[in-house]
Amino acid sequence: MHLDHANIVIADLDKAIGFFTDVLGFTKGYRPDFRVPGAWLYSQGQPLIHLSQATSGLPAASSAAVVGRDTSKECMHGTEQRR
Repeated sequence: MHLDHANIVIADLDKAIGFFTDVLGFTKGYRPDFRVPGAWLYSQGQPLIHLSQATSGLPAASSAAVVGRDTSKECMHGTEQRR
């Protein structure tokens, strides 16, 4: 299994982008046009960190959703879902 990406719902999008780019060295790159503002942050050409702006319908989380994949199942939010 490998880490595909982590999605973090964040209260201060600009501050989070600054942290991931300035401190950790990620680069901001392409992100589809979703209804909620956000950013995809890339490392070595891969969008590893997905940031989503918290809204009234999507509150900031105290933890991140981590998504990984192997050949037989997909893991999301700490639970396993068979394909």
